[in-house]
Amino acid sequence: MINYAELKQGNHGLPSWDGLLGPVMLSASTKEQWNRQELVAATVSLLNLPEELYQKKLSPEHKTSIIEDRISWAMSELVIGDSCSVPDVQFIE
Repeated sequence: MINYAELKQGNHGLPSWDGLLGPVMLSASTKEQWNRQELVAATVSLLNLPEELYQKKLSPEHKTSIIEDRISWAMSELVIGDSCSVPDVQFIE
């Protein structure tokens, strides 16, 4: 487990997207290939976030939570930086 409060913090009491780079890489290293949603869920689980922080959304219209969005941003940055690859849009290695 990683204490989310020890990561670089952004707004809303949640880690910033760049504070999530390490936890995403750590989660991704446990399996060869990931579905995006599975990797997001594994990273959230690793952070041990309180439920109220996990549920926070920017607005009621948003379908995903803030932390899910930030994890996705971190995943995108890791792909851009060639730290992982996306052979199929649905999967991340």
